[in-house]
Amino acid sequence: MPQSPGTNAKLIAELRDQLNKAQETILRLQQLLHAQDGNLHQGIKLTPSQYTVVDKLLVTNGICTNENLYAELYDSKQGHKPDPKILREMLRLIRRQLSPYGVEIKTVFRKGYTIPPESKDKLKDLVIK
Repeated sequence: MPQSPGTNAKLIAELRDQLNKAQETILRLQQLLHAQDGNLHQGIKLTPSQYTVVDKLLVTNGICTNENLYAELYDSKQGHKPDPKILREMLRLIRRQLSPYGVEIKTVFRKGYTIPPESKDKLKDLVIK
């Protein structure tokens, strides 16, 4: 018996979700391998905290909220409320490191940050090399 279009669309959506999760896992594993020496690519030196921010931005589709970044950075420091200026400065330094490679991190006013798809592709290429 043929499946309805709604069933096919649901199956395709589930498969895309699984594929996205698998790609995120592969990217994280590649990044972990390259993070062992503390840089993404020759010439790009990031601190562990900066690397955490870049990793979170890479695996987030859409806007990575400030709250998500704070949780990622300060989850182990319960009760510690980070200063928003620290995150802004960290992103300024990350942008400075990545801009020569054409990687752009955009600010979404009062929400968070995002990396456009073309910049994600460039950053993934840097990670994999």
